[in-house]
Amino acid sequence: FSVFFDLLKHEDENVKTYTAMIVGNISRTDEYCIRLVKAGAIPILKQMCEQGARIQHLALGALRNIAIPNENKAPIIEQEGMLETLNSCLTKSTSAHVLYNGVILLKILVTGGDRFIDEIVKANTVQVIDKLLDRNLEDGQERIHYEAARLLLMIANSNDTNMNVVMEHNGPKSISLLLSTSFDLLQTEAIATLKKIPSKYCEKVATKENINRLSELGKAKEGQASA
Repeated sequence: FSVFFDLLKHEDENVKTYTAMIVGNISRTDEYCIRLVKAGAIPILKQMCEQGARIQHLALGALRNIAIPNENKAPIIEQEGMLETLNSCLTKSTSAHVLYNGVILLKILVTGGDRFIDEIVKANTVQVIDKLLDRNLEDGQERIHYEAARLLLMIANSNDTNMNVVMEHNGPKSISLLLSTSFDLLQTEAIATLKKIPSKYCEKVATKENINRLSELGKAKEGQASA
């Protein structure tokens, strides 16, 4: 893969762009993803995440694929400055592709377990996602907020401490957002989190909208059961 890495550092923007596309397409199997990490792809892709939106989008897309094999998660999160770079992308970028790929990469890393979640929390990424959820996105970009909300709830459900952190940073909004969708999986994730939240946060989530939505969902399930 060394020939690709040289091209990823090329001064010509088009060369870097097309090479990043190729690397993203290569990283479709666990075998190639593992080989890319061993060959030294992560620091190069991390550096590309600090460049223009098009390059950021492609680099993050490659990283999200590479992060899927469990053994690749540690090298990614341990790369110096990786989480800070991701936070910067999610804070500063206006590109829907950059925002979406950044959130999905974090979700994949979170599935690695407590160690990875702790690193993400320590990097103040919860606060970054909090602000992302408050941003006004264009029509058709709702999935960015949906996935950001799901990420926060994944972190919240990891332990009591992280539950408190998330509930102080748009956890209630995340629950409301997922309840409001028409997707069963997202609704289920929101309800599962509702069952775990500490009592001191109940007032924040017991909004009229949430109560009405839960009633609607309950009636819909009753109707399905009696059909």
